[in-house]
Amino acid sequence: MAAVARVKMPTALGTMRVPADVRPFSMSSAALQSDVIREEYESLMRDHDFLIKYGGSYRSFDPRGQEIFLDQMAAVAERWELLLGRFRLMGELDPDYTAVTEAFFSELGSSTDEFYVLLRKAHSLMRKQAEQEGLQR
Repeated sequence: MAAVARVKMPTALGTMRVPADVRPFSMSSAALQSDVIREEYESLMRDHDFLIKYGGSYRSFDPRGQEIFLDQMAAVAERWELLLGRFRLMGELDPDYTAVTEAFFSELGSSTDEFYVLLRKAHSLMRKQAEQEGLQR
């Protein structure tokens, strides 16, 4: 297997912030009146926040731990895509959220779709690094 180089994340990703008060949809949204959707949103927020905090220790994880972490990140990303897609189809995605996220990605020199493609590639590279390190042990 070819060596996989370690890639440092761009500094801009650590310094740019989306305002905390901007949400993808109004908390009074008709969709959130459904217990199932509201509970999924709340669960997704908890899981996402946990993984972001836990991910700060990613380099200290053993290779299998890194793979498990990446699996969990992929699952959360998929859940976000489904939830946001549901709100988009219902016409309840907040225009302010869309504008803020588009501006955020534009500052990175990317569209929203291009950013998510890049993120998947980064996770794939991280997975290859973990697998390679696991084989070397």
